[in-house]
Amino acid sequence: MTAVRPRILFCLATTALSGGVKVVFEIASRLQARGYPVEILACAGPPRWRDLDVPLLASRDLESVDPSRYDMIVATNAFMVPMLWGRVAPARLVFYAQDYESFHHAPGATYAEFMADSPAMRAVYELATPIITQSRAVQRLIRERAGRNAWYAPLGLNRAIFHEQPRATHAGRRRVLFVGNYLMPYKGMRDGFEAAAALSRDLDVEVVLATQETRERALFAAYPFSTEVHLRPPEAAMPAIYVSCDVYCCASWYEGLGLPALEAFACGVPVVSTRTFGVDDYGIDGTNLLLADAHDPADLAAKLRRLLTEPALARDLREGGLETIRRAYDWDEGIDQFEHALREIAREPPPTPPGETVLADMVVRLEHDGCFTPLAVFRRYDRVMSELDAAVAVLTAGRDAGALAKVREVRDAIAPLIANPKAQYYRSFRAQYDLCQLMLGLEDGAQLSAFLTKRRARRNAHAPNPAPALREVRYLD
Repeated sequence: MTAVRPRILFCLATTALSGGVKVVFEIASRLQARGYPVEILACAGPPRWRDLDVPLLASRDLESVDPSRYDMIVATNAFMVPMLWGRVAPARLVFYAQDYESFHHAPGATYAEFMADSPAMRAVYELATPIITQSRAVQRLIRERAGRNAWYAPLGLNRAIFHEQPRATHAGRRRVLFVGNYLMPYKGMRDGFEAAAALSRDLDVEVVLATQETRERALFAAYPFSTEVHLRPPEAAMPAIYVSCDVYCCASWYEGLGLPALEAFACGVPVVSTRTFGVDDYGIDGTNLLLADAHDPADLAAKLRRLLTEPALARDLREGGLETIRRAYDWDEGIDQFEHALREIAREPPPTPPGETVLADMVVRLEHDGCFTPLAVFRRYDRVMSELDAAVAVLTAGRDAGALAKVREVRDAIAPLIANPKAQYYRSFRAQYDLCQLMLGLEDGAQLSAFLTKRRARRNAHAPNPAPALREVRYLD
């Protein structure tokens, strides 16, 4: 690599608030501050939760990338690798792997299915694309399961935000914090909520949840504890949420690293975590956290109970977490290692990409096996949903005016997308297809209008917060 800084493009599938997206934005920003020309392509458009100081391309399509403008093009999801590799020359393709994504694409929602490898996704990791990761655990999984070596560049914490601070008290109430999407099975939130429910039989427990998810709040009504939801809190708001709680609980079946645990350490909040692979990077059972078996609510409850009822243990774990952060997870070191990896990659001869047919077949297989949804499908879903909503509104009012013809048109447009039950988008399209079929089967206009009126009433009844002991703090719309 010459003294001239290479031009870098980071490609992201989503800019929704998550630990992984935060890390990519931070790396891009810090490389730019070191003099690298950096840009970002985001398939989902700009983030709603923060302003970017790195230029964002107007285009949202990977196919639109002009490789002559860059020296390095960084794919931040595995499925992007076969989509990009055949079209990036003369730039070099790099895969930034924050996870071993094979675990994210199980054929079902059970723990055993989740922990099984996805052959289609593993094949991506087996390609000769250079890989950088911020997790020793991911580095190990890639070596063991795909036979590849990856460069390691640790992430850091924003010390100006995440640091020890006074902790709030809540008059005997034990507050247990979860962070993430409670509808993703692998996040293990249901296991965590079951553990909290078991504790609530004899402890005054409140669950605190920081999440980007807005759906299915009704599930909290089934639990005996009260719930406080923080919707899309910005990074600067997180320390106050952490220190308002007695413990941060990671209930995940798998994490590439587990950024919230490190943030909790930095804020002086003790941690209970499942054995997630990624926790091996920093977690020492009984020293800086307590470890529980994944997908085992009883074990999780036992570890939470110990921490919540043994003040000396909580104090020792708090100090252990603070010491861990004092010794590691510095952004300057992480960016030094990221730069080192880029230099080493540039010195190596470029790997020969597989043929176009091989790469195209990989993309088809990834879609077929439910490992990703093409951007065109997302856009088609938005379009047909808008058209279907408009037709339903007309029919609910007892008018036709061509609305049934539009329903038939939407059904026919959806039909090819429900041919494969393994597809990631199958259930969403199947639900809309079945609705279209039902409406078309109700030939009597009054009967159809009555059905749609009842459907709307049911949906409206579930729209308000159905959990009486749930309160929500909204930070961003």
